[in-house]
Amino acid sequence: MYNRSDDGMYTCTATNKMAPTGSPIQIGIHSGTTHINVQYESLISDFHLTEHIGTVTVTKSEYSDATFTCTVDSNPLSTLKIRKEDEIRRSVENSKQLEYTIVNLTCWDAGLYTCDGSNKFNNNTPSTKDLRLFVTCAPRRPPGGNINTNFTARLHDKATLQYTVLAYPVPSPSQFVWKRCSSSTKCTNLSNTSRKTEITTIGLSSSLTIFDISMDDFGVYTISIDNGIGEELVEEIFLQPVGPPDSPRGFKVIPNTITSYSVVLTWIPGFNNGLLQTFHISYRPSKPFADWLEMNVTHTGETEMNVTLDNLEPGESYIVELYALNLEGASVRRNITFSTLTHTPSEISHLKTQTSTIAGGVAAGIVSILGISVVIFVLRRKYSVSCAFKLTRKEDSPSSQTGHGTGNPGYNVAVTYEEVSMTNNKTVYDALDIGNDRSKESHVYTSLDDSKSNVNYENVKPEDPIYNNTSLTNPAQTVL
Repeated sequence: MYNRSDDGMYTCTATNKMAPTGSPIQIGIHSGTTHINVQYESLISDFHLTEHIGTVTVTKSEYSDATFTCTVDSNPLSTLKIRKEDEIRRSVENSKQLEYTIVNLTCWDAGLYTCDGSNKFNNNTPSTKDLRLFVTCAPRRPPGGNINTNFTARLHDKATLQYTVLAYPVPSPSQFVWKRCSSSTKCTNLSNTSRKTEITTIGLSSSLTIFDISMDDFGVYTISIDNGIGEELVEEIFLQPVGPPDSPRGFKVIPNTITSYSVVLTWIPGFNNGLLQTFHISYRPSKPFADWLEMNVTHTGETEMNVTLDNLEPGESYIVELYALNLEGASVRRNITFSTLTHTPSEISHLKTQTSTIAGGVAAGIVSILGISVVIFVLRRKYSVSCAFKLTRKEDSPSSQTGHGTGNPGYNVAVTYEEVSMTNNKTVYDALDIGNDRSKESHVYTSLDDSKSNVNYENVKPEDPIYNNTSLTNPAQTVL
C-alpha cells in the first residue's frame, strides 16, 4: 500500500567483495534508480480571496475588486471550477490552480462561492471548498425581483403589506420604518403599540398587517430602510379596496407583425385589484354590418401581454376593443384601429415568380411559333418549278393569240406544256418580290436558236426568228 509521500525517486545499490587467492581484494559496486509515481484523487488544498488567505467569510466594499484563487493537490492534474450558487463563473482542465477576478463589485456579487476539483480517481465526487463573500451596499430593490407595491382588501378584513430589500450590512428591525400618508407631505409613523397595526421584520424582509380595515385605511403607505451606508430607500405601497381591475395600458399593434392575415396586439396589464382578471378582446372589419369576433385571455402574472389575431382579411381596416374583467366588474375600455396588408412581401415575391414563369412560357410559345413560321417560309423559298414547253403553229385554229415579242397581229400559236417537274433543292424566288405573289421582273429566257428547219410559216416576217425547243433557264413565271 502506497501513500502520497511515497512518490519519488528510489535508488538500489549492490556491493560485494572478492578475495582471490594470491590477489588483492576486489570490491564491486552497482546501482539502479527508479521513480515511483503515486496517483491519487484531487483534494482542494486552498480557496481564498487575495489578501484574505485562510478566511472563509470575506467582506468587500462595493466597486472594489476581488480575486479568488483555488489550489488543488492532485495526481494526475484536475478539472477545476469556481461557482456562485451553482452558476459556473470560471473553469480550467489539467491544472492545479484556478483564478477568477470580479472588477467593480456590486451588491449582486455577494453570495456563496465554491471551488471544486476532480480527476479520474474522484469517481464523479469532486473535492470542494466554500467561501462566502459579502459586499457592503446601501438598501435597494432585489435584482430581477417583481416587487409588489399594490395590495387590496375588503372592509373589516385584515391586510398584510410586505417588502423585501437588498442591503449589507443587514438593517436592524428598527431601521425598517412604516408610515401612513394622508398626503404627499404628511405621513405618520406606525408601530406595534396600536392594536390596529402589527410590524414584523426578519432579516431583509418586513411586513405591516392592518386589522379591521375601514375606509380610512385605504390609501398610501411608505417604508423607509437604512443601514448606515449611502442614502435610505423609500418605497410607496398602496392599499386599495377590492374592485374592478384597472384599465390596460399601452394598448397597440406591434407594427412589424402586421401581415395580410394576422397581427399581434400588445398591452401592459393594469392592477387586478385583488382578484383574478381576464382580458376581453372584440374586433371586426370597419366595413358596415360586419360581425364582431371575440376572445378572452386570462392574466397569469405576465408584465406584458401579446396576443395574435389570425384569419384576417387582406387589405382590410379593423376596429379592436379591449377591457379587463374580474368578479367585481370591468375596466374602462380601450380602442384601436389597424389595417392588414394587401400582400405580404413573401406573397408579392411569390406573385412575381408566377408572373415571370407565365411570361417565360408565353415568350417560349411566341419563339416556337416564329420558329415554325421561319421553317415554313424557308421551305416555301426552296420550292421551285422547272417547266419546259414548246410552241407550235396551229393553222386551223379560229382563235387568235399574239406571240409575245412579235409584231404580227395575225400570228397564231398554240401553247403546249410538257415535262413539268418540281424540285426542292434550288431556290428560284430569292430575287423576287413575293409580296403580291407575282414577279416584278420580266421573264428571263436563254438565247433563241435560229431554227434549222426549212419550214416557213404564213404571215411571219422573214426577220422574225422561229422558236424551237425553247425553255426557261430561270423558271420564274408571270401570269399572262
